[in-house]
This record gives sequence, structure tokens and C-alpha cells, in this order.
Amino acid sequence: MNYYELPRFLSEERHNDFLNMAESVKEWTPYQSTVSGNRMGMYYYQTGLKFANRNVALIKLEPHDVMDWHVDGKRNTALSYPLSGHYAPCSFEDETFSGVMLLNTQSRHAVFNNEHTRYSINISFQEPINEAIEIFNELSEYEFTTS
Repeated sequence: MNYYELPRFLSEERHNDFLNMAESVKEWTPYQSTVSGNRMGMYYYQTGLKFANRNVALIKLEPHDVMDWHVDGKRNTALSYPLSGHYAPCSFEDETFSGVMLLNTQSRHAVFNNEHTRYSINISFQEPINEAIEIFNELSEYEFTTS
């Protein structure tokens, strides 16, 4: 399974708060692959928030940036929540998806961004995707807390 589709669980107000936060970040950290050590196309920002006891990061891809084909080295699953409009999809070997998802980071995936800046929320899970689905489905509230 490449991904598991999740509902859009953020209220419009909370979604806009995250998007405004992303658009106002001045210092993004360039991402380097934990597998190859090479610079990858995305940037990240740790928000200081937690969701399901996991750190919440914001992710940015500049227009036409590429996160080339890869599998992740330090995590098995990621919750990816699109924030920006004109959101470029995540590509897998045989499909693409651009919604809210739990992403199996052990499946080969890539992002080929379009002409718009792409912002998203990203939450890492060490657990395989099936266990991450269970964790998500057991949540009674979708709370973001301060760490």
C-alpha cells in the first residue's frame, strides 16, 4: 500500500492558521537525504507542536522543485496534509495522490512541483503504515498541542 487517504480533519480556520504560519516562516531548513546525504528539493520547519505525540513540521517546495524518486531512511510512514492551493501530487510507481494521507515512506515516491509554492504539514511515524492507520483511527480528537 503506497498511501491511505485521510479525511480533511482541519477546520478552515486551523487550516488557514497553518498556511499563514508556513507563508510567514523566514528561515526554512534545507532537507538532506538521510540515506544518500544528498540535498533534496524540500525545506522544513519544526513548528514546536505535536499531533498524536509526534512532532509537527511544515514542508515547503519552491516552484518547479523536485523531490526525486526515493524511499525514506528514518521513518516508515508520514502524515501529509496539503495546505496550499494548486498542490502538486505525490507520485508513486503506478499512481499519484494529492490529498490528506498517511504515506508509506518505504514505497518509492517523488514530488515534481508545479509553478506554485507547495506547503504541507508533515508528521513522522516510525510505525509501518498499517499501524499508523490504527493510531490515527483510534484518535478521538485531532488536537495539536504545544510540546
